[in-house]
Amino acid sequence: MIPGLLTWSAFFLVIVGSLFFPVITADLIIGYTLIWVFRTFHFAYNLSKSFHFSQRAQKVDWNKLLIDLEHPEILNQLADNAYDHLILENKGKSFKAELLERVSRLQKSNSYLKPSEVIHCITLVRANESLEVVKSSLDSYAQSNYDLKKVIFMFACEESQKESAENIYNQLKKEYGWKFMDFLVSYHPSNLPNELRGRAGNATWSAKELKKYLDEKKINYDQVILSSFDADTVISQYFLSELTYRYCITENRVEVGYQPVPFYHNNIWDVPVFNRLVAISCSFWQLSVSLRKDENKSFSSRSMSFQSVIDFDYWDTQVVQDDSRQFWTAFFVYNGRHYLENIYSPVYMDAVLSDSYLATIKSQYKQLRRWAWGVSDFPYIVFNMLAAKEIPLSRKVYECLHFLESVFFWATGPVILLFAGAVPSIVNSAFRDTVLSHNLPIMMSNLMNIASIGIIICIIISARIIPFESQKSLWKKVSLFLQWLLVPIVSVCLSAIPAIDAQTRLILNKRLDFNITQKSRKAKG
Repeated sequence: MIPGLLTWSAFFLVIVGSLFFPVITADLIIGYTLIWVFRTFHFAYNLSKSFHFSQRAQKVDWNKLLIDLEHPEILNQLADNAYDHLILENKGKSFKAELLERVSRLQKSNSYLKPSEVIHCITLVRANESLEVVKSSLDSYAQSNYDLKKVIFMFACEESQKESAENIYNQLKKEYGWKFMDFLVSYHPSNLPNELRGRAGNATWSAKELKKYLDEKKINYDQVILSSFDADTVISQYFLSELTYRYCITENRVEVGYQPVPFYHNNIWDVPVFNRLVAISCSFWQLSVSLRKDENKSFSSRSMSFQSVIDFDYWDTQVVQDDSRQFWTAFFVYNGRHYLENIYSPVYMDAVLSDSYLATIKSQYKQLRRWAWGVSDFPYIVFNMLAAKEIPLSRKVYECLHFLESVFFWATGPVILLFAGAVPSIVNSAFRDTVLSHNLPIMMSNLMNIASIGIIICIIISARIIPFESQKSLWKKVSLFLQWLLVPIVSVCLSAIPAIDAQTRLILNKRLDFNITQKSRKAKG
């Protein structure tokens, strides 16, 4: 109940405080807004930096790095500046020096892994996606600049949709199967005990089927990178190569997750403007938090060692939000050592799109409410923190407070920023005649104008990151810039309210069921 009570208390205190302590309440509102302005600048800075890293990562020859790692003894023979053009994150030392340090530590701990020893398994978790959507994903894997004979493909389907899934699988296997190390399929049975309807059950069933395959082939789990992708996930050309590189040079690699940033670009020109703004904002948020290891949590399509999957005993099939719960489960299994390593080569996914405008907005709301339902992890985090003896107390307190801060600002920010400045004058007639009452809306407006610098940065980056299509009308292209005028409406209706909804359901102990997000593509031409 704590997260939701904090949110409703904030709204309640704005009204009650305005009645009895209007000056103090006005000062608190200004203080809250100042914090939000700081958070906006922090977001914009991280977004710009992470976007720069992502752009550079797509120009790196990751396969050249893999070749060099295959023969680490030759690294010393390379010039000191041999890799400087590859630097993504400047840590005050040359890329080569840092790489040599990592390789040396891995060799001393007898945990050095050559790229040729790595095997990938891409698990595509299907809900009800069409052949067109799934095929676009397979096209990207097939066109990957990586040896696909080191890649196992697993098509994870629901048994309840076996007929349509089997038809899709047979077509995909005929066209792509010969390119991969193996081309597998699994059918997750319906109504298994202790399972909620959702993605986690399907992902868990397919992982258990994969375990049987690996055991039969006598493949070590720590050599396998499992990428658990939604069926619409399209990868960039060098994604598998960068993922292999990051995995090989990461110490305690099994305890680490590997998180790409999802860009919702596959059908970005097909969706209504509200949904497009939500899709872009979600990508930008993930870009921003990717630079903070203390903020970055598992989200949507992600990768991990298969040994890690075994260690945390697959996914929790009794929760709706399996990605965030998976992060916290691994966090406690590894006594606080679990974190996410960034994969700067992006993955591309579908924005929400249903049969009609209204249905699309409704489906978008349900998706955001499901994401906000991650707030239900809070009791899980608290009780496991209390039981975790090896995690320092300071870390426990920080993680719990940071979680509360995140969900609190998510639910309250847009509402308080848009409406709270007018509340003291509306509910308190005596305060209405004061100088502070006159100046409060002006101060709030000025602070929001300063914070709009963050929106300007978003506009610039969106213009560089969204793929322009020549056949789209001029109005479509202009709307890419004008859509940011809708931020106040979208931030309240499709951000704050879904979060308030989720937190209120948790207070009332009302379960949230899993809803399949509708995604589709409009026919070209």
